[in-house]
Formats: sequence, structure tokens, C-alpha cells
Amino acid sequence: MFAEMIGGKMSNTIYRYVVLFLILALVLSEISATTMIVNAEDKNVLVITVSEEISSLNPMVGNSLVDWFIFNLIYDKLAIYDTELKPHPWLAESWEASANGTTWTIHLVRNATWHDGQPFMAKDVKFTIEYIKEHEIALWLDEVEDIESVETPDDYTVVIRTSRPMAYLDTYVLPRLPILPEHIWKDITDPEIYPNENPVGNGPFKLVEYKSGEYLRFVANENYWRGKPHIDEIIAKIGLSTDTAFLELKKGELDIMVLTPEYVKEVEMDPNLKVILTEDVYFDYIVLNTQRYPLSIKEFRQALSYAIDKQEIINRILLGYGEPLYSVIPPAYKFWHNPNVTKYEYDPDKAKAILDELGLVDVDGDGIRETPDGSDIEIEILTLSIWPPYVRLADMISRYWSNIGLKVSITAVEWGEESRRLHDRDYDVAVWGYTVAPEPTQFLSLFTNNPPPYWSMGEWVNETYNELLEQQKTVMNIEERRDIIYRLQEILAEELPIIPIWSAYVIEAYRVDRYTGWIPMPMGVLGIYNKLTWLSVKPVTQTKTFVTTSFVPGGVTTVPVEIPIVPDWVYAVIVVLIIVLIAMVGLIVMKKR
Repeated sequence: MFAEMIGGKMSNTIYRYVVLFLILALVLSEISATTMIVNAEDKNVLVITVSEEISSLNPMVGNSLVDWFIFNLIYDKLAIYDTELKPHPWLAESWEASANGTTWTIHLVRNATWHDGQPFMAKDVKFTIEYIKEHEIALWLDEVEDIESVETPDDYTVVIRTSRPMAYLDTYVLPRLPILPEHIWKDITDPEIYPNENPVGNGPFKLVEYKSGEYLRFVANENYWRGKPHIDEIIAKIGLSTDTAFLELKKGELDIMVLTPEYVKEVEMDPNLKVILTEDVYFDYIVLNTQRYPLSIKEFRQALSYAIDKQEIINRILLGYGEPLYSVIPPAYKFWHNPNVTKYEYDPDKAKAILDELGLVDVDGDGIRETPDGSDIEIEILTLSIWPPYVRLADMISRYWSNIGLKVSITAVEWGEESRRLHDRDYDVAVWGYTVAPEPTQFLSLFTNNPPPYWSMGEWVNETYNELLEQQKTVMNIEERRDIIYRLQEILAEELPIIPIWSAYVIEAYRVDRYTGWIPMPMGVLGIYNKLTWLSVKPVTQTKTFVTTSFVPGGVTTVPVEIPIVPDWVYAVIVVLIIVLIAMVGLIVMKKR
């Protein structure tokens, strides 16, 4: 056919040129089609999963770990925690305290804006603190209760005056307290019921879509004061089971997730996946009701601790991914954690000897020790039925304590029932856990005997402890303050109102072929304090990820496709080659005629 088009004759040279022309035309058409896709979906989308439904989009109310994770993306704080959970300037570029610790002067950055374009200024900080105090917002009242006044001498300076030295303002309040945009919240009369469905923050990402029970979608803040993040969108799928999430991770439909220990070996065998281990600030413990005999005896509580083989528990339940804990401040807090508290290494013989010395012996030979009045020593362990590690932990502790002559029973209940029984003081022993904040005062305050509705952990009362706790709040020299915090940990380790069991590692896995730049820190890459990761993470290659996302009933279907970026000069060269080829073919045809 081509021969007929040029008069029935075609040299090999013309044929080769025509074939080359057709190949180039085909390549160009494919590139054009790709370009159309690029123009339609030119974005890097990172897909994660969050463990449960959010409780609120209102930062004055939401207090679950998922809530905090979301707020970390949307809102910036005056300070930020580094990878050792030490505070550093953020929205506040610097601050200084007066010699007596009652006046703090905070200097703000000048280029931050809210998501709606309004400038972030000192008036927003002043409004937030006064708003919390005026409305007595329970979640944040402790952070601001000692603040007497807030002044704004200019748009970017805040002066906070306190009723007493406030040593923890920079370690606790500045890095945690969310700042509200005054121009939006000033008209909210009841902040504790305000849904905040379209949150306006000043952080690196904006929430643009939320479908309850399915997903949240965030887009990068183009005008973020520290520069736009490297990723364009984050999709957070809600409540995937670990099995489902792991399957999606392997298929490339998920980029990173939190794992349980039994998945680690399979991850290590997959070249596209990598495990990250980090310390946690959450720890698990046994709380003891110190108002019930014989749990009221310190030495009895110590005997219980000697009878527990913490390392065996970690090996069996956590498959070794954790470490025995003896202090109530986890070792992730390197500055505050006291490594030299009393350690109750596993020693059942010592536990038995202590009980013998207390006169708690088995008189009738039935294998159960009795109190002096002849009653069997019975202990009920309360645990959570919905959390298998806690059920197994209760079972192992039951066996340890049975081996030293105690009659032990286990009651597994729902979370709400265990919380109620703890609050009502209706328990002997309970398996529980807690996420310790970067400021140690927060958790250590749970051991003070405040009046109702507050309660002391384990119903424990110790006046020396109470006095030291209050004293450290006003010590401005951080080294001197740490000495007191160390002493408080020593008292708790001696008295044992709770028995710390383990600090488990956070286990996460991510796809090495998708994104890089993950920053490990305590609580994990996906931890609630880890804002640095979201400013660092980026695609692993010079490619664009084009994502077809279907928001359908039952979830989000995301298919990522990486296509190499074609430089503009390539298109120019191809066009020139085609023009030259056409001209050459034309000349040859004319010569043949």
C-alpha cells in the first residue's frame, strides 16, 4: 500500500524511514496519553491505617491516640518534641523565663498562617489560654490553671504570668497545647459539644474528607510556613484488622502500618518491606489495691513482684519485643527515666521467704497460705477480655502467684466495666496500662491522694511523695528538678502501688519501594508526637505516583502506579526528529518522481 502511495516504487531507505516514523509516532502517542494521566492525577498519595474511629475533630475534646495523631497533622504547637522527646521551638521561635519562673516571654514566628489564609499571631495564643480557663475545658485545664494573665505587647510576642513558678511550661504546655484560631472559635459558645467538622489549623496538612468508619483524606498545606510537605495527600483507612492491613501492605495498597510481633518474620523475608523498632512511652502494669489486706503491706507487694518472671512474660506474649520495666517512667524518656530504682528480679524463693517472715504461711497444708486469722489469701485479678495480651498476662501472673501459695482467680471484663471497678475501688489487682506524657508530672500526679472525683493509683497514700511532687513543679533548674523526679521513682519502686511489667517495642513495617525519609522516635513513626516524619517522608525515586482512588461503600480502593517523569527536553527532541524525518521522506519522494 505504501509503495502504491509513492508511485509503486519504494526503496529500502524510504521503507526504513517510514517504519522509524511509525515507531516514533506510536511512542509519542503513548507519551501523550501518559501526559494526560499526569495532568489528571499528578500527585504523591501516601496510604496508612489508623486503629479506630476518631472520637472528635475538636482538639478541645478529642483525646484518643487516633485523635491526637490527626491533630498532629492539622495543628502546629508552640514547641515540638525531637526524637528524644525533648522540646524545641516551633511556632514559638524562642522563649525565656524570668529568674523567679513566674513570667514567660514567648516570641512567635512571623510567617505562619491558618489554613484559611489568616495570619497566626499572638492574639490566637492569648485567646486559646483565656478560652480554656473561661469555659473550664476539662482536658486542658491542668495545663493553664496556674496562668494568671496573658499579654500581647505586639502581634508576635506573648507574655504569660503565672501564680507560681511553672517549671514545666516549656516541657509540657508549649509542645502539647493546641492553639485555636480566634477568628473562628470566638463565636463558639459551647466548645465541648462543638463538632469542628471542617477544622482550620495551621499544620502541614488539611483534612478535606472524612467518611466515618472508612477513611480520612488529607491534602498538603500549600502555604505551610515551613514549606509544603513532599507528599501531596495522606489517606488514612479506619479500623482495618491487622490481617487485612498486612495483606494490603504486601500488595502495595498500604505504605506503612503498626504490626504485632507474629508478623515480623514474614516482613523480614519480603524484600519490599522493612521493619522499624522503636521504644514506646506506653507501658503495662499491675495496679494493687493498697487499702485491702494483705495488699496493704508493702513487703507483701514486694513478694508479689519477686514472684513474677517478667522476661518470660515478654518472651511468651511479646515474642521478645519488649523489655522488663521497674520504674514508672519508661526508658524512652532518657532524661527523666531513673535506671537505678529497686529491681525485683525473678526470685520465687525470696518471695516465699518474705511471706513466711510476715507470718503468712500454709497452716493446714492445703497449698494455700493463710492470714493470721486462718483465712485463705485470695486475690482476684481483673483484666480486659477484649485484649488477648492482657488475658494471657493475667493467666501467667496467676500461675506465678499460685506457685508461692496464693489462691488466685481471674475475672475478664469489658473496658468500661474494668474502668468502673477501678474508679469505685472495687478490685484487688488489675491489669492496666498507660501512655506517659513527655512531662513526668502528668503521670506521677496519679499517685497523689487528691479528693474525689480524683483517685490515687492503687489507693496509695504517701505524704513524702506528695510534698516532693509539688516541690518539683516549681524548681526551675532542670537538673535539680530531675533529681526530685528520680527520687519520686525510687519511692514508687520501693512502695509498689503498681508493679510495672513491660515496655513493649513499637513494631512498624513500611514499603521500601514507595517512600523514604521515615523518622523513628518513641511511640513509632506513626506516633502522636512525630510531626517530623510528615515533613521528611518523600518518594523513593524521581517518579510521580499516580493514584486511582475509588471512594466506594466499604472503604477506599487505591491503585498506585509509578511512572518516570519525562523531562521537557525529551518531547522537544522527539518533535524535531519527526519534523526532520518528514522532510527527508518528502525529499526522497520528490527525487523519485
